Amino acid sequence: MYGGGLLSCIAAAEERAEAMTRRRLAVQQLQALETVSVKNLLQSGK
Repeated sequence: MYGGGLLSCIAAAEERAEAMTRRRLAVQQLQALETVSVKNLLQSGK
């Protein structure tokens, strides 16, 4: 009984860590896109 609860707790923690990692990757991709679009704007403004 207790072991099952512990296992589900570990599984939930792993899912949370995975979601955080995915969110961090998505943020990095957005920042990269913003950087590229800002560079494009600056170049087109010249």
